[in-house]
Amino acid sequence: MIQDEKRAYREKGIAYRESISEAERAKRHALIDAQLFASPLWAGARRIFLYFGVKSEVRTGNILKTAWSLGKETFLPRVEGKEMLFYKTDAMGQLKTSRMGIPEPSFSEHEEKRRKAFPHPIRSDLILLPGTAFDAYGHRIGYGAGYYDKFFEVCELAARIHGHHTTVTHGIAAHMGTGFTSVGVCFAGQMFECLPHEETDIPVSFLLNEKGLVPARME
Repeated sequence: MIQDEKRAYREKGIAYRESISEAERAKRHALIDAQLFASPLWAGARRIFLYFGVKSEVRTGNILKTAWSLGKETFLPRVEGKEMLFYKTDAMGQLKTSRMGIPEPSFSEHEEKRRKAFPHPIRSDLILLPGTAFDAYGHRIGYGAGYYDKFFEVCELAARIHGHHTTVTHGIAAHMGTGFTSVGVCFAGQMFECLPHEETDIPVSFLLNEKGLVPARME
């Protein structure tokens, strides 16, 4: 069963992440940040959609702070029911730890009534995705809930309804301005030859780890 295969790779990826010492992890985080900040993708992105790394995930706190210092808009996810929605965040104080232990955008009762619907990524926007395992073709194994795949599907639908040309671009086409760019973020040891995947699994455009930032291969 494909779900059993995915579960096995998920466990391998998490086990690898957790095997990295704190000292080595800090070095790799610095390398990952440097790879991203030196890239045209980062330079050209006005808005950054990203996750807040927890436990053994690649941390994104420095990416957030650097984006703020450069005047880039940042959006973090919040799980609401069976959906994952992104909200603009420009200070750590706007986050509250969820019951799953993940810092998410938080709103007071007054703000809850005023908050705007989450924005859909548009051309030149950058989305950084976590994952437990990736392969060179951009296939990703997350934690099994499918939040990012559902989010991308909603983005595509919204783009068609509103007549925009927002698309999830894949591989080398992503940095040619044809749509927003998705980047899978991981440690190099979480990369595998070829992951099991289904038609509903949406591959990322680029792969970022301590060894580099490269476009996903086309199948």
